[in-house]
Amino acid sequence: MIGSRLAQYLILEKAGSGGMGVIYRARDETLHRDVALKVLPPGSAGHGTPREKLLREARASSALNHPNICTIYEVGESGEQAYIAMEYVEGEPVSHRIPADGLPTETVLDYGAQAAAALEHAHSRGILHRDLKSANVRVTPAGQLKVLDFGLAISIKDASLDGSTRATSLDLGASPIAGTLLYMAPEILRGDPADIRSDIWSLGVMLYELAAGALPFQGRTEFELTTAILRESPAPLSPRVPPGLRAIILRCLSKQPAQRYQHAGEVRAALEALQSQTGPVAGPVVSPARPWRMALLAAGSIVVLAVSAMFIFRRHAAAPALPAAAGGQLRLLISSEGFLDGPALSPDGKMVAYIEASGGRSQLLVSRVAGGERVRLTDDDSRIAGPQFSPDGERIAFTRRRPKAETSEICLIPSLGGEAQPLLSGARSPAWSADGSRLVFIIQKPREPEMLATSAVDGTDMRTLLQADAFFPFFGNPTWSPDGKTIGVTRSRGGANREIWLVPTAGGPGHRLTADPPGIFTDDAVFSPDGRGVVHRSNRGGASNLWWQPFDGGPPARITSGPGPDESPSIARDGVIGFRNSRSREVLFLYDLATRQVSTLLSDPSTLWSPAFSPDGREIAYSRNEPDGSWHVWVIPAGGGAPKQLTHGKVPEVYPRYAPDGATVFFNTWGSDPLSLWRAPRNGGPASPLKFQNASSDAYGDVSRDGRWFAFVRTEGGASRIYIVAADGSGQPRRLTESPSSIPRWSPDGNWIAFSPDRSFSGGIFIIHPDGTGLRRLTETGGWPAWWPGGKQVGFQAVGPDGNEQIRVYSFETSAVRTLPGLSFIGQNFPFDVSPDGKRLVSTNYVHVTDEIWLLEPSAKK
Repeated sequence: MIGSRLAQYLILEKAGSGGMGVIYRARDETLHRDVALKVLPPGSAGHGTPREKLLREARASSALNHPNICTIYEVGESGEQAYIAMEYVEGEPVSHRIPADGLPTETVLDYGAQAAAALEHAHSRGILHRDLKSANVRVTPAGQLKVLDFGLAISIKDASLDGSTRATSLDLGASPIAGTLLYMAPEILRGDPADIRSDIWSLGVMLYELAAGALPFQGRTEFELTTAILRESPAPLSPRVPPGLRAIILRCLSKQPAQRYQHAGEVRAALEALQSQTGPVAGPVVSPARPWRMALLAAGSIVVLAVSAMFIFRRHAAAPALPAAAGGQLRLLISSEGFLDGPALSPDGKMVAYIEASGGRSQLLVSRVAGGERVRLTDDDSRIAGPQFSPDGERIAFTRRRPKAETSEICLIPSLGGEAQPLLSGARSPAWSADGSRLVFIIQKPREPEMLATSAVDGTDMRTLLQADAFFPFFGNPTWSPDGKTIGVTRSRGGANREIWLVPTAGGPGHRLTADPPGIFTDDAVFSPDGRGVVHRSNRGGASNLWWQPFDGGPPARITSGPGPDESPSIARDGVIGFRNSRSREVLFLYDLATRQVSTLLSDPSTLWSPAFSPDGREIAYSRNEPDGSWHVWVIPAGGGAPKQLTHGKVPEVYPRYAPDGATVFFNTWGSDPLSLWRAPRNGGPASPLKFQNASSDAYGDVSRDGRWFAFVRTEGGASRIYIVAADGSGQPRRLTESPSSIPRWSPDGNWIAFSPDRSFSGGIFIIHPDGTGLRRLTETGGWPAWWPGGKQVGFQAVGPDGNEQIRVYSFETSAVRTLPGLSFIGQNFPFDVSPDGKRLVSTNYVHVTDEIWLLEPSAKK
């Protein structure tokens, strides 16, 4: 066709080929400009044909107008020849610029952010691209990216109804593994409709290609490549790819769409955040859960990722109240091999208070932000946490737990030294009102739910604002608005499912501020000085960083970047933000009950939780928090070996328990509403839900040793109770307990079920017969029971004098309780199991590396 005319276009040369057509450079002789002319095969104008469908979609996408999108000028027909006239972009495809070892990180971030901005614009106009790849993205001589070939675009509405998405997309090249298949999302290969997240997958493949110089999934045939995309993890990226960029790429490439970024704008923001970072990348290390982590973390939660000093501060266009100036400067203030808690900045920003714990002791310290000597305010064996300056800077409120005390207490101490004054027993996590007259805190009385409450600063005039329920049993980290009218607080079902709520101080149920998908946690909120939003922690960007959430309805904006974890923000009146960064790992270990020796079975940068032995004792199933924020069930040989992923669901999957015959592993979903119980074949295969469930939340299942009965926890009407149902799914569940109850475990002989009133570690251990008789309390404290094989002992989790977990054992023969020696946990919430032969115990533990406190200062303070 070179030299011929098509309508007003003189075809000059072939420029390439694209979806369903050939692309030429042509001259528009009417407007005297060069265009890219995609010529579709003869007959494509016929109504009702697939090519006519493509033409209609191209006409829809011609409305897109964005600097990173190649503009479509015209969609037309000349006789039997259909064509699409587009902007002609000088330069070369991105694919031609990628060296064998990948592009520099700065270039990857630049190109990736521009491509994400193009998708963000298209999606906002209701258009999917469906064919994003490096060959369809062109770079101009000036470095501007242009996304080409929206000729395969489709409206988001039509995509949801399009059953031919997969067949259309696969018909793009002569080679069975060429073209779009390399970039195709798993859900499309499974025959599901494309949506926004399918484009985000393709963007993730391209980001991987830019960073690595190769594609994440390989195969010699279409079958091998399809299998790799559906089932295999991406090939490991080079260590030179920064952890923050790796986290973004891996989240884009999550197999399940719900675990990816949900909007291209989120990918753009994450990439721009890394672009704007200051400081060098630190070496690859890992993140922590806190040594005094409370029952709030009842399913394990801290996302364990590599730490980096790559942080930025950027003002979001929709959030002018962001509490610091653009172009902020990051400064390392304190680094310790011990545990740090806090920090808390004084209102004038001149002082910082924090907790440092080492050698079994934790002390409250203050120092000047400008530098100088540290002042130690406490010097005893109490466990302390959560310091908060009063608005005038004269006092510090903090949480203290004395040695051998059963509960914590809130104390006040002068900020320059003096005697600590106990204020409120059974309370924790204090925060001051702006006028300094009141405190907000979390309090729990024996065998009662947690409460969010306030009191006068002398401890009088206590008022309950909100009581926890079975759906949200845990509170965390309250903060008081500057106008005194609102309390921000974390509400949690346990584990990664944590959300920020706003509760009026005048009373009322409050409302949820954040709305993130399952697997995303959002907490540690603190109001900005002007009260127009909160700074908080979230892993919605692929790593645990600080975010800004305005109250004007605008989207959240990322404040710090890098792999984190960044947590516990504190804001001074001048907008300086202090926060903590931590490094850790977790281990899956075996404890020999005879020799008291501990051996590590697995060390992992991710959180490991709730292991269980198989009936033959040869295998252990456990929950693992994946780098992309999801949770899945894994198994590992009890004698050591490579772990294997067992479940691959769309929502978090936790708390595995084997059936007595060992052929099935039961587990429950987490973070979604409602929770549900599932079963998966031990040797692999698709999981399936248990049939008896209704609209209530069902979780924490356990099968009787004869395999006939299944006990579980059902949460409905604001309360959790234990139910029993036939293990084969027949019949209807029968309620076993009337009072609040959780975590049922069958005795070896099937005559008893042990349980706790809730998922904390203070409610005590109870037993009851399966027919509902014989209810008996065994212990006053503790939770999460586990039977010894002989049925004469029940182990349980409890909080020791140092605030960390202990495993205690109740004896039915003597009614005595003993603590297992030789076990030293850091933190709480490490469920355990005992091997069928009674010789070993399996659990998990947190291993601390270092903690750091950083300041993020507005540019004006440089």
